Amino acid sequence: MITSNARGWATLGQEYEVTTWPPEKGGQFLIKRVQNGADLPSAQKLSEDMGGLPLALEMAGAYCSAHGLTLKRYAAMFERKLVQVFADPENAPREYHKHRSAAAAFELAMQPATSRHPAATDLLQYMSQLAPDPIPLLIFEEGAQQLPESFRSALAKGIDSAIRALGKFALVQRPGDDADEELAAADVDVVQLNRALRAIVPAKLQEADKETIRAYLIRVLAAVYPAPEWEINTAWDRARLLAPHVEHLLLTSLLPPGCEAVAADLLHRITQFLGQTPADLNKADKIIDRALELRRAAMPEDKARIADILGTKALLALTRDPGDTKGQAVKLAEEALAVVETAFGPNDRRLAMPLITLARVLRDKHDPSPAHIIPDPESLALATGHCERALNLLAAEDSLDRAHALSVYGRVLSRQKRLADARVALTQALEIYRRVCAKVHPAQGRNAVDMAEIMIREGAYEDARIMLDKARHIYAQDEDLQYGIVLCDSMEGWLEKARGRRDKAAECLKRALELAQKVHGPDHAKTKALETQIAWLDKPTVQIASGVSSTHLA
Repeated sequence: MITSNARGWATLGQEYEVTTWPPEKGGQFLIKRVQNGADLPSAQKLSEDMGGLPLALEMAGAYCSAHGLTLKRYAAMFERKLVQVFADPENAPREYHKHRSAAAAFELAMQPATSRHPAATDLLQYMSQLAPDPIPLLIFEEGAQQLPESFRSALAKGIDSAIRALGKFALVQRPGDDADEELAAADVDVVQLNRALRAIVPAKLQEADKETIRAYLIRVLAAVYPAPEWEINTAWDRARLLAPHVEHLLLTSLLPPGCEAVAADLLHRITQFLGQTPADLNKADKIIDRALELRRAAMPEDKARIADILGTKALLALTRDPGDTKGQAVKLAEEALAVVETAFGPNDRRLAMPLITLARVLRDKHDPSPAHIIPDPESLALATGHCERALNLLAAEDSLDRAHALSVYGRVLSRQKRLADARVALTQALEIYRRVCAKVHPAQGRNAVDMAEIMIREGAYEDARIMLDKARHIYAQDEDLQYGIVLCDSMEGWLEKARGRRDKAAECLKRALELAQKVHGPDHAKTKALETQIAWLDKPTVQIASGVSSTHLA
């Protein structure tokens, strides 16, 4: 048997490619190799940590045998000082190629990989600075323009061939058939960097080089991370895959100089793609505070961006405390408005969106009673005034901002039971979306649901059903809009309830709940709200006019 990375041995015998081992096989190998009574779970965990590389597992087994170590002890060393264990020849067993270290063995594998593709070395260096999570290749495909010229030129020869070159020598792996369901559902090409390389590759870089690579990666991620669209956040799968890498670069490492403004923008975007569980909200609070700190430090003159972050912070505060019992959400939204008004004056159109954010907070805050369905009339009156002021500032425009403002205005009017006025505002919003959007805008689906709610209150049940069908058609255009189907099913439940068909209503709400558990998760506020709505079906009357569906499913 000849083992070699060289080619051309086929004339002497049959070639077999040595691939990585699954944890079960690697664990069994380690137990047989060490023979010190190791338990299988520990061996499997170590095999998984080492990426299933037969070479690395053989060296681990040889090291344990030579030094009389248990696998658990070796695993602890691997966790604490991987580079020393893998790179120092003194740590290599005597019988293994005269103390050749595992790092040296990896370098031997990197050399032919680099010769196969000019981008291989750069890819390894850049991937080693990302999080130890699956790495979406779109980072280097769609973000290539943000990379240095030499790396960009090398990647132009094809990232797939670069990954194949690295994969042939087990330096990176693509997830197998046992990849998690969410990763498979995302339909995004990802790779996993071998864990040992995550320590070995950076150890050979100067600190200045690592800082430069991190700076490039931050700009790349800013180019590929999804941007939230007002109240509608799509591209959740992409955001979920990229978020660990953004957080790793911005929250666990020193920020490279000159990246403060980009980092603030990225952190702001992350908060808008987080869920609403207590853990998510705690995380969002810390991230949004860091975004605000960076923005104020890097570009204190950019008042509009600062106000935007403050507005998001206000909406997060309202999510945590729907009754806004401490007034924190309103205070933050008012601060955002004051920042812009002080900077640009009372008649600048840049005031429009802070006004709308304040109106949203006032619209959605409600009496913290057990039912959580009683809007505050005084708050609704203030929200109406803010919407009207924003619309006056945008009066000369035919823009998405004006359409968004009309949408919020329509919902405020609906809460005040001014149904005819609400219908006019929502109709105007829909007309603007149709004119200015190249394709159907997701907000059109929400407006259609709001219009259906008005029709239910007016007793126009068949018209409401037609409007819900239109909304469903809009939301069906993109899998990331499934939360809209939840909204439609919920509203249809209230339609059936209003018609006195409780069984049908329960069927619709349970369907909405089942989908919400998949889309939002079982602990999400919207999922819990649906559970509450199903419980309310047993009550003799339900006030659609209270806006409960809009409040909890917005």
